[in-house]
Amino acid sequence: MSDSISADEEDMTQAWALLKDGIQKIHNKDKSDLSFERLSRCAYHMVLHKHGRSLYLRVRDVMKEHLVEKVRDHILQNRDQNLLSKVNQAWGDHQTAVAFINAILTYMNYAYVKTAGVESVYNLSLILFRDEIIYYSKIRNRLRDTLLGMIAEDRSDKATNHGLACKNVCQVLIALSIDSRSVYEDAFEKPFLAQTASFYRLESQKLLAGNNLSEYLKQVHRCCFDEKVRVVSYLDEGTVPRVVRVVKDEMITKHSSAIRAMGNPSAVYMIKNTKMDDLARIYRLFARLKEEGVKVIADTMAKGLFKENENNKENPIALVEGLFDLKDHFDQFLHRSFNNDRLIANGISLDFDHCLNLNNKLPECLFLFIDNRLKRVGKGVSEQEIENIFDKTMVLFRFLRDKDEFMAHYKAHLAKRLLLNRSVLDGCEKDLVSRLTNECGRLFTAKLEGIFKDMSSSDIINHEFKTCINNNKLSLVGVKLTVEILTTGYWPIRTPTPNCNIPSAVREGFEIFKKFYLSKHSGRKLTLQPQLGLACIDAVFYDRKMEIDKDKGGFGSSLSSSTNDCIIATTTRKHMLIVSTFQMCILMLFNNRQIVTYREIQQETNISERELRRALQSLLMGKPHQCLLVRHSKTNTNDIEATDEFRVNDAFVSKFRKVKIQTVLAAEDLKAESKETKAKLYEDRKHHIEAAIVRIMKVKKRLPHNTLVSDVMSQLTSHFLPSPVSIKKRIEGLIEREILARTAEDRNAYAYLA
Repeated sequence: MSDSISADEEDMTQAWALLKDGIQKIHNKDKSDLSFERLSRCAYHMVLHKHGRSLYLRVRDVMKEHLVEKVRDHILQNRDQNLLSKVNQAWGDHQTAVAFINAILTYMNYAYVKTAGVESVYNLSLILFRDEIIYYSKIRNRLRDTLLGMIAEDRSDKATNHGLACKNVCQVLIALSIDSRSVYEDAFEKPFLAQTASFYRLESQKLLAGNNLSEYLKQVHRCCFDEKVRVVSYLDEGTVPRVVRVVKDEMITKHSSAIRAMGNPSAVYMIKNTKMDDLARIYRLFARLKEEGVKVIADTMAKGLFKENENNKENPIALVEGLFDLKDHFDQFLHRSFNNDRLIANGISLDFDHCLNLNNKLPECLFLFIDNRLKRVGKGVSEQEIENIFDKTMVLFRFLRDKDEFMAHYKAHLAKRLLLNRSVLDGCEKDLVSRLTNECGRLFTAKLEGIFKDMSSSDIINHEFKTCINNNKLSLVGVKLTVEILTTGYWPIRTPTPNCNIPSAVREGFEIFKKFYLSKHSGRKLTLQPQLGLACIDAVFYDRKMEIDKDKGGFGSSLSSSTNDCIIATTTRKHMLIVSTFQMCILMLFNNRQIVTYREIQQETNISERELRRALQSLLMGKPHQCLLVRHSKTNTNDIEATDEFRVNDAFVSKFRKVKIQTVLAAEDLKAESKETKAKLYEDRKHHIEAAIVRIMKVKKRLPHNTLVSDVMSQLTSHFLPSPVSIKKRIEGLIEREILARTAEDRNAYAYLA
């Protein structure tokens, strides 16, 4: 026969004969002399000449005939132990044959199947295999019994080697379901689950009779685990949740009364001793009984939380770390033992909130903890560790009722950290402020963001200033000047500004900068804030062996960038001292004299007595080789006296090129700062409460007292929780200023006037 068949010569009967013969040979694995191109053309012309339906039905009949007369008989001729392998083999052969047949009938799938709304050739082949092989009663029953028998043998610990064959058959059943699990469920899963229920009904009775509650729960866990492994090894993994549900129903739900009668182990003991697994088993037990059972667990967790919180420390750092550990501890219970149960999670959250806010010092303690950690960045604490600390801090911050108190303390010390250690802390501080903004809104952190804006603007100004100096060849007398422009209102700037006579070289440099800045920003005023400044001084320390030019009166160590020609030393030690502005003013006095009295320092620097004593104490601190100054007192008292004399400590030694001198803060100074911060906070709260009252009354116009108080508390609760008494006082203040008035008909209601 010619390889090509013209449309005129085509005889549909002959075309079908060729196709039928080809399909049968494909089923019989006799494809050696077949021309798939020729068969495809036959199918194409039959569909093209409106014989698509006839072709479709005839193909169906040929495939069905092969399954019924050959495949079915071949499977039934084998014993049960070979049944699974024969089914798997038949399925594999069927899939291979259908792949070839489907390729030959591609045009029919495209042109006829879509328009006629019938199953594709591939899906048709699945339906035929399902109906004629799997659903054929003799095969179906033997297949089900064989699979269930193998599962029963595995449960009785009899060794089997049919795991792969079982799993493959189950995958055949899934494939035959066509986008569902119906064939698998009907042919096997439902009988399997019924067999499982029957098995564990008897097993649970045996285990309950011979074990206490704790051991029984372990056995339940073991049985569930065994069934999971069995299903994964033998069956379809989608059966896992269903078989576990059956096991738990038979072993727990149907024995709820007996389990309760066996007694409930002490969950408090388990919490105290971190018995995660035991608590998990208890939780799973009660979770399957009733929701009241989960509530029992939640109440027990609350007791454990209060018990552990009693161990909180007085030290702020230890207290916050203890709260971190406590939260982590109970979060572990929640995740590992209680499956993140919503009821238990809500209970822990409410109880943790109550525990935290029992301590009215917590906002300040949390700030002190952050301040402590930020100061240690680059000194053993990495930025990644700071990230982790911030994550934990925000968890505690969300529980704070007085968030504004934390913010007040944080803002008061943010400036110091940034100005004293800017390059290290900038990124960390911005990260924390960003988190606070996300949590409380931009209005809450507006001043903090203003601080960072000032720092950024200062960078630009300083760059422009340096360019101006270089272009105009101006001299700053050996001073490298960096000026931070701080906006009043953003920064904790003290009023009035502390007095301080800045050394002439620094003062001249500042005056040059001031002239430059005001030329760009007319109308502004620049005021030096010495209490916030920082200086880096080049210091040269000499051995004791030296010559002194008595005519010039110079002697001792040099604390400037230039040395004195009259000093001849065998060795020198050079350091860069990082000091406060006040400390710089004191140290620079020793460039032209050996000994300076307290009165002389006070007169020449004009520093207030409180700040001067604090600066001197910082320079006197440390071991004999660590302090920068040496004090000689006529009274031999620890307190600095007006008659005391000071000189540079020539024995000063440090292994570091840069030496940072910390400013000493006495306990009373810290208390005073904290008290001042709180006083300002309480004053700010008055304004916030009044603003909230006015906002509400502008909209509502008239409100009863209790409703207004409730609305104000609701509006401010994200920042702090005002007391009804404080709200009442602010209402009375607004009435006095004639912004509000009591209504004539109800003296406990208010009307908006302004």
